[in-house]
Amino acid sequence: MKSQSLKAGWCIIGAFFLMVTTLNAQKLSPEQYKADSSKVVSLNRDFDQKFKEQDYENAILFASQAIAISNKIGFEFGQGLSLYNLGKIYKEKKDLSQGLNYLLQSQIIFEKIKSEKNLAESNYEIGNLYIDWNTFNKSVSYLKSALNLFESLNDEFGKEKSLNALGFAFYQNGDFDKAKEIYEEALVMANNTNNHQQSAIILDQLSNISKDEKNFEQAIVYLQNKRAIHEQDKDYLSLGITSNNIGYLYRQLGENEESIDYFNRGLEAFNHLNTDGDRKNASLMDNIGVTYTNLKSFNKAEKYFYESLKLHESNKDLEGLAGSYNYLAANNFISGYNDKAYSNVQKAIEAGEKINARKELIESYFILSEIYAKFNDFKNSQEAYKKHEALKKELEDEANQLKEERRQEQLFAEKKENELRLIIADKEKQALSLKQLKLEAEKKEQALALQQKQLSLLTKEKELQKQTLENQALEKKRAQQALALAQQQIEAQSREREIANLERERELQDLAIKQKELEEEKQQKAMQLLEADKKLKDQQLLEEERFRYYGYGILGLFLVIMGIIAYGFVQKKKSNKMLLSQREEIKEKNEELESNMERLQSAQQLMKKQKEKLEETNIRITDSIKYANRIQSAILPNEKDLAGAFEDHFVVYMPKDMVSGDFYWFAHVDGKSFIAAVDCTGHGVPGAFMSMIGNSLLNQVVKERKIRDTDKILEELHYGVREALRQNESKNVDGMDICLCSLEQKGEEIVMNYSGAKCPLFLINDGQITEFNPDRKSIGGWQKENEHKFERKETIVKPGDYIYLTTDGIIDTPNEKRRRFGTSNLKNLLEKIASKSMGDQKDEIMATLIEYSQNTPQRDDVTLIGIQVKKVTKTSKKLA
Repeated sequence: MKSQSLKAGWCIIGAFFLMVTTLNAQKLSPEQYKADSSKVVSLNRDFDQKFKEQDYENAILFASQAIAISNKIGFEFGQGLSLYNLGKIYKEKKDLSQGLNYLLQSQIIFEKIKSEKNLAESNYEIGNLYIDWNTFNKSVSYLKSALNLFESLNDEFGKEKSLNALGFAFYQNGDFDKAKEIYEEALVMANNTNNHQQSAIILDQLSNISKDEKNFEQAIVYLQNKRAIHEQDKDYLSLGITSNNIGYLYRQLGENEESIDYFNRGLEAFNHLNTDGDRKNASLMDNIGVTYTNLKSFNKAEKYFYESLKLHESNKDLEGLAGSYNYLAANNFISGYNDKAYSNVQKAIEAGEKINARKELIESYFILSEIYAKFNDFKNSQEAYKKHEALKKELEDEANQLKEERRQEQLFAEKKENELRLIIADKEKQALSLKQLKLEAEKKEQALALQQKQLSLLTKEKELQKQTLENQALEKKRAQQALALAQQQIEAQSREREIANLERERELQDLAIKQKELEEEKQQKAMQLLEADKKLKDQQLLEEERFRYYGYGILGLFLVIMGIIAYGFVQKKKSNKMLLSQREEIKEKNEELESNMERLQSAQQLMKKQKEKLEETNIRITDSIKYANRIQSAILPNEKDLAGAFEDHFVVYMPKDMVSGDFYWFAHVDGKSFIAAVDCTGHGVPGAFMSMIGNSLLNQVVKERKIRDTDKILEELHYGVREALRQNESKNVDGMDICLCSLEQKGEEIVMNYSGAKCPLFLINDGQITEFNPDRKSIGGWQKENEHKFERKETIVKPGDYIYLTTDGIIDTPNEKRRRFGTSNLKNLLEKIASKSMGDQKDEIMATLIEYSQNTPQRDDVTLIGIQVKKVTKTSKKLA
């Protein structure tokens, strides 16, 4: 198919040999033009050969010579083809700016001379160039144009390659629906031509899209179709890789048995390979080990991790070695072998540090931090966690830098195209100006010759005009006479039609009167028949009703008597049978009771021992939780610091358990005071862990990264939680709700900014309460999203205003009837107590909660912060 398209291209070139299309070419003889055009074609053929051999320097030389000759003779097709070839070669050399320059010039020429085939090729190459430049929106535009042209030309090969490139561009641009639509069409074409290699590539891309959409079931279907192709072609390398990918997806779905089955199929495929098999097998061994860890088959998992370690060591693959030691350490840690976990994670760190394998070291230090925490060595745990965070930040910074560089590249690419088009347009404008000057000179010469001819023709024209006017006057007179005669005939015909219409109307009226009389007569007869029929039916219904009444009464009485007799018989028989059954049952129960008494005595002894063990365990756990409580209390804001920023305030902090999923946070930086009430997923120990993460991230975002806008703080906190819990991979849904506000003195005004994730803020101003509603989305949690933004609300507060920040604990507090305290009750309570001191307000809130929830256990952690805004003087630093 490709050779056919090339032949078509050379046929077009041959047609140009016979044409003299430009002003310069007209000055050459046809023989000279044909000879020079042939030279251009020959040079471009030489270019093709050198391009295939990757001899780019000589290829550029041939194309440049072809352009020079084409410019000289005005051979526009030769110009376009040579510029296209130059653009293609600079694209291969990754000089994308220069490549775009030549390809745009070729596109403009092919569009001008209406060479659709070559225009399609130019658009296709520009589209691919923009893919290399990571400017996918521009790529989509050019590839669509190429696809439309190839379709109009019925060029199947061109259409197929355009679809594949366009699908990739849509995918990279984040338009998954369009990408799938395009790839599905490309897949049909590849299957129709039995192109196994192309079908496999497309199925892989469709699988990647489904995976990014978290539609793992559909991703598996695509990969299974791809695997069938590799089995048919006996492509063992691709078969092994695809089996591994299917196994990974089954593991994501939690179908671990299916996952292991496909990992083993991957091992079978890699065993057919002579080279690179060990490296692939090691990766599969790690995957099987991780799956067995998920299944809690820790010994099996350990066996596979050790097999993987042997393969990595034989290949001297330090990165793989570090990864396998990490998996092994995690398996040890989860199964409770902390000493073995510590030993293996140290080996992972040793291997990773030799080659600075930062991704593996991030995992190693995280595992090490968890191990130290289990040993109650919190200092070393914190040190390891800091290293984990530092390395992770390095990678994040590099990723952000790369993202910014790509964004700048895209801006540069779009700007470059605009600049190049302006330059090309200026060149064309100059060429057109020169051409216009030459044409104007020729026109002047022709005008002088025409003037002489015009003088001789003027007299003849005057005579002709005179004769024409006379003929027109005569024709006009004849036409007027014919028009008058035709008008008379039309009027006579119109009168005749009117008379005929009147006669028809009279006849129709007579017929209508007769028809009406007949209809009235029929209606009278029908009414009489209906009345007679109704009387007959009423008499029949009356007779039937009497018969049914007496029949049903006799039948009912008979059934009642028979039912009473049958019921008495059945009941007597049943009671006799029950007596016999109860005697047997009592006997069996007495025997069973004696046996149970013996078992109960032995069970009581066992329970006594277990109780003693549980009490010991409970003491240890309680001591640990008490220690965790001291740690959590230490991270909460110091009362002195709070009083330094907010002179009059209170904090209602009521954890449900010894440790809390709620916490409150404070920071004063750059003249701005931040205060937050935070509700983490869960309560007790799990909630406390989340509160530690939340507190650490808030300090990092505000104090270290110096982000000051409340909406941006929540956005960064969201991505920080997702990153800390690896929620993109784990689908973990833990997160937190938050009410965050900042207060800042600006001149004589105090500005409050608020942002919230499911937690409201209340402001009392002049006795009126205003509720600031939060965004209805949480911080963190696995979800499919492109961005996670929050709203920031700004308002001016005055001295004497009250600000209240709360989690949902107080709102969700239930009473004996399981009714929530609710937002309206909270607002009424805050309005009621607003005139009291902050200490009295706190006491009133606590008393109200206790009274409302009496005889009802606390269901959630409760946090409520109240602040009274104070007058700010020029010397005072306090905002509230």
